[in-house]
Formats: sequence, structure tokens, C-alpha cells
Amino acid sequence: VSVLYWFHSVRIMSSEAKQLWKAGQEAVRKGEMQEGLGLLQRATQTDPGFAQGWLSLGIAMSKVGYHDKAAYCFAMAAANSEDHESVGPVAKTNLDALCKQRDLWPSELRSRMNDTSYGKWINTLTPTRLDTTLTVMMESVGTDSQMLKHKIDVVSTRSMIMQLIEQNVHAMNAAEDDDEDISFTTEVPANATTIVLGYGLFPMLERTLLQKCLSRVPEEAVVIPSKVILRCCLIESQELWDLNHVDINKLERDSKIDASSLQGRLVRPNRPVQRHLVKHNLLSEPIQLSESEIRNTAAINIKQTIVASQNGTCSGLLVWECLSHNDSIFDAGGFSDEKPITHKWQYLLYSSNQFNVAKGDELSVTVDIEDTLKSRATFTLKDMGMEQTTSTVEGTEKLLPPYHASMLNDTDRTIVYRDGLRHIANSVNKGKPVMDLGSGTGLLSLMASISGFEDVYAVERFEEMANIAADLLSSNQSKQSGKIHNINKHSSSIAIPGDLPEPASVLVHEIFGTDPLSEGLIPAFNSCVKANLFSESTVFCPSKFRVYACAGASDNLRRVAGCNVNEGEIMIPPFVTPRKLEQKIDDFQDVSFFTEPVVVWEQQLSHNTGIPTSGSRKLSLSLKDGAVADSAPLIFYWFDFSCGESVYSTRHSSNHWVQNIEILPEAIPLNQSSKSFDLMMQWMVDRVMFLPLP
Repeated sequence: VSVLYWFHSVRIMSSEAKQLWKAGQEAVRKGEMQEGLGLLQRATQTDPGFAQGWLSLGIAMSKVGYHDKAAYCFAMAAANSEDHESVGPVAKTNLDALCKQRDLWPSELRSRMNDTSYGKWINTLTPTRLDTTLTVMMESVGTDSQMLKHKIDVVSTRSMIMQLIEQNVHAMNAAEDDDEDISFTTEVPANATTIVLGYGLFPMLERTLLQKCLSRVPEEAVVIPSKVILRCCLIESQELWDLNHVDINKLERDSKIDASSLQGRLVRPNRPVQRHLVKHNLLSEPIQLSESEIRNTAAINIKQTIVASQNGTCSGLLVWECLSHNDSIFDAGGFSDEKPITHKWQYLLYSSNQFNVAKGDELSVTVDIEDTLKSRATFTLKDMGMEQTTSTVEGTEKLLPPYHASMLNDTDRTIVYRDGLRHIANSVNKGKPVMDLGSGTGLLSLMASISGFEDVYAVERFEEMANIAADLLSSNQSKQSGKIHNINKHSSSIAIPGDLPEPASVLVHEIFGTDPLSEGLIPAFNSCVKANLFSESTVFCPSKFRVYACAGASDNLRRVAGCNVNEGEIMIPPFVTPRKLEQKIDDFQDVSFFTEPVVVWEQQLSHNTGIPTSGSRKLSLSLKDGAVADSAPLIFYWFDFSCGESVYSTRHSSNHWVQNIEILPEAIPLNQSSKSFDLMMQWMVDRVMFLPLP
């Protein structure tokens, strides 16, 4: 019997979770959606195995337009529904409908399914033809597994989306609660002879999770893969460095503040990376760090000597895992691939400082791997007979959102906000309250105070970020025009007079994602409108945003998306390929623009009117002079926003921003009479999207 084996965590429902669930249901019934969502979220946090709680939260999320989060909740409900027969079918039906209608497959899940290399490797090792990615994916959308033509027993029906979620739950527990005592259960039968592990977990970096699962596997069963090999090399990448370290000198120059309190506060000891998507140089040849039986992976502390193969500035140690069975190796480093494979990930263990190496330099590297969140490396460089040590990166106690360092390194963004606030300060009453919504590190609040505003309210829901902001504000007290109030609350909980004494005269915000709506701008702003936090004279910074779009093509971008995958029996259903990519367009040399960029949506912020939660309009994108195209398979889009008289665009910017690429379900034909591409633009609460005309 060949067994496809996945992992699943369970908890026993608590009475506290049930009480929170009932209260949340009642609040939703009364139309008090924010209160209901909060209670239902607390119910599932109290008991992550509460299937009914997840189902109710998913339904509530759908009602307010959080479709991605709703899909997550339905998947969790289905994954924990063994003891609730009525919950499972409802959750799976909702999940299936959402995934078919919208772009709800997590990017990691999509890339894993479109990367058939692991399945092909497994096929060479097993007596029956087997592709793990396809098998699990098809089950997750309710297709009869007999259609797959693979003669295997799938003992656990956990779908790939379930496995991805369970990894995230584990990571959050380890990061926030330092809770590694997670219990697992499986349905592996006593007569199972072969256990095939899905590619997604890192056996060394997720060893606690893996070992608890494998402890339930029969001793005589063959586990494929049977070994894990850890390899590494030195890497130079300013792009990856800037994602993790704030350039204090540059930030102080741009913002005119003392940023020393941010030193080391936002760094992570490591970061998962896909090296083929970032600019980098490898400064040494790959070497092996360790080799372990997959049933017996353990924390490691290894000292190795690495010889630099070229000159450069070392950013850290790139570490990856190779899975092995019967001397056959699946290498996640991607060094032997002719084309980049989208689901091969590595880990960058950062050095505490970048340092120069010359060809032939010997470095003594100590690699310490406990789990994904604590892995780190220490470097000792032998240079001219002297030893120079770069100390290990400790990182923050709790993992913070990964984008803050690169955001603070974005000079253009900082200057646009700085100049915009100065401009606004010249035209409003500086004694009235200013609210900074989603204040993060407190930089914008501090720049508002330096601009002359005397009463600033920094609103930030994440406690750790609010603590970092408090330190930054404390170290810059002498520069402030008045008082900055650091409020650790969600925007939906802010009220007058409890938090603000009166409506804000100025709203400062930057709740934008790569897609302007993807970080919750609409619900955050609309909740403030509903709570009457603004007045007729409120000035917004930014005051408006504009979405730009153009039609074009790129074979390489479509390859990254996994479009048109058809290799033998492995076929990826069309709705699983992503509807949107987030990439730096300029990194792809084969991009062709068939039309000039035009504004397709402009949204002005108003004190008494929220942003519509949905809308649509027809577009005609005219073929530009000199362009030749019969159809357009891609739509490229980005946005800009206005702060006072200053405008910031996400099209050409620093390392912080990328652009959006809509993968159209079918290429839009050129209208031969008007020489234009006619299509539909829509927006919902959490994203902008483009579609062919019905």
C-alpha cells in the first residue's frame, strides 16, 4: 500500500470558546459585524480545533467582503470537522465555491502545485505512478480521486490547502506563544508500508512538527524521502539585506528624526527566500552541512569552513534542504535547473553586519538550527592572520510584519509624507488632533509632530509595533511640537471621546498593499467614517489614490504563474493558476506593453462617505503607436497616492514596492475597429481585478 500522508493538528473544544462563539453569532445576527468578527476570532484562537467556530467566522468574513480570510476559515472548519458531520460538507462547499469564483489559492500553494518537479522525483522512487501535488489538489476541490488514474490509497484526505494552513498555525504558535507542545493525530493504518511526505515542510527547519507526526508511523513502514541533507553557501544580496535592516543614516537624513532606537528592532534572524527572484551573487561553492535520517532529525550546531570563490559583500548564509532516497536527491536549491522552479525555497541566515570577502578567504561558520524561527549563523573571517567575528542576529522576540524595514528604507516614500505633512500644516489649525491610522513604528506620527501638529494620535493594533513606536517617540521628545498619544487598538475600536477628544483635523495613513486594497484600506477607513472620527474640514494624507493599468504580455511571467502546465498526466485545472502575480515588472526582460498606462480608477477620500466596497466599469485600452498585437493575456497595474502637493507612485520605486500582474482567464482580443482592448475592471473590499467583457 502506498500512502500519501499529511499532517493535522487537533484540539478539544473549550467551554470558553463556545461562549465566545455564541456571543459572536448573536452580534452578527444583530448586524454588529465588527463586534461579531472579534468574538468569533477570539473563539477560534481560544480553541483552534473548533470547527463550528471556524465555519461561523468564515460566513461572517464573507458577508463583509473578506473573501481570502473566509476561505481560510472554511478550510480550517473542514480540517477539524471529524466530530461535526454537519459542518464539513458546508465548509467544503463554501470553500469550493470561493476558490472557483475568485483568486483564493495562496501563492505558496499555487507555486507548489505548478512545480511538478517533486512529483516527478517521487514517481521515480515508487512502484506506482504517483504525483503528490495533483492528488491532493484535486481532492481539495472535491474531484473524484479515481479520475487521477493513480493506483494509490490516500489514507488522509487532508488537502494541500489544509497542510499550508497547519504550517502557518504552527509558525504563529511558535512565534507568539513559544508553544512547541502541539499535539497531532493521524489515520495511518497499522498495515501501511510506504509513507510519502508531501513537499512543503522543511524537515530540518520544521523538525518538531515533523517528528511528532512521524512518531505515529509504523516502524517497519518505508518513509519517502528517507533522508534530509542540509547544504549552504555564502550569498551577497543588497536587495535581501534591505528587506531586513533599516538604513538608520538614510532614514535620519530623509525624516530629520533620531532613528537610533530602531537599530536592530525590526530584523529577523532568517528569512525564507526564492533566490531566482532576487538579485544576488553566490560567494562560495555549495557545501554540505549535515545529513540526517528523516525519522531522526534534530537540532544542529555545526561548525564548517567555507572558502570564498569570489570577491563580494557577504549578507549571510543561504541554507537549503535536499531530500534523499536510495541515493537519489531532490535539491531545493535549484542549482541544476535550466529554468527557475517556482516552489523551491531556501533560507537566508543573516549576518549581523555585511562584510567584505575576497576570493580565497576562509570563513569559519557556525550554524545553529533549532527551528525555523530561531535558526542563525555566526561568521568568523580569517583575514591577514586576524580574526574578525560578526555576531549572530538575535532578531525580535516576536516576529513582526516582514515589510517594515524595506518600507523605512524607501526614501521617496518618506520624503513624500514629510513634504505632504509640512504642506498641510501650513493650511490647518495645528492645535487640533491628528490621527495616524496604522502607525507602525510611529514614523509618520513623529513627522507630523515635527511639522508643527501639537496633538497627534498614533493608532496601531499590533502590541509589539506599538512598543517600538513608543521607544522611537521617547527618543525624539525634544523634536516634537506637542504630545503624541500611542494607542494600541484596532481602528474599528477608536471612539470619541474615549480615544480622540474630537474629530481629527488630519488623517495620516498608509494602509496600502501592492494592490491598494489588499491591506484592508476600505474596512479601516469606512469604520472611521461610521464612528464619525472625521469632520467636514478633515484633511487626508494621502487624500486620494489612482490605479493605472495597461495591457501586455510576458512568457516568463506566465511561466512563473504556472499557466498552461500540461506535462503527460499532470494537468493543473485553469482556476488553480493564479489570477494575479506580485512581481517587479522591470525584472522580466521580455515584458511587452501594448498600451500606454491610463488611470482606470481614482478614489478621493471624504469625511462622510466611505469607499465603496465594490464597483466596476468598462475599459478600452488603446493600442499604442508601434505596438503589434492581436490579443493581450496580461494586465499590468499599480497605483499612486497624493500627500498634499506630493505624489508617490508604486511603479518605479525602491525595493519595497512591486507591481500587480493580472493573469486573464482568456486573452482579450484586439477590437480591430477601435484598435483597443475592451475589458471590465472591478474592485472588491480586498482587491482590484480585471476581466474580459461578458
